[in-house]
Amino acid sequence: MNQNLLEDVGNRLLVYRQGGYPGEDILLFLFLYFIAYSGQQVEKFDEELTRYRRQMAALCGRYTLPTNSSVSRFLQAVED
Repeated sequence: MNQNLLEDVGNRLLVYRQGGYPGEDILLFLFLYFIAYSGQQVEKFDEELTRYRRQMAALCGRYTLPTNSSVSRFLQAVED
């Protein structure tokens, strides 16, 4: 994935919360979920991703990917 595109999306995806993963990491997690496991529960995908989390993140120039619970907390912080 193009690093500039990822940064641009992260700058536009502003969710105000303390700490946690930035928007681009959440986007990567969801992108991987939808291309790899559409139709399955996110929890199942997260279990399968555990063994390869750092490798998948490295493919996109990231250190690691968020867990299912981090994605859930991020989405709970989204406001209209």
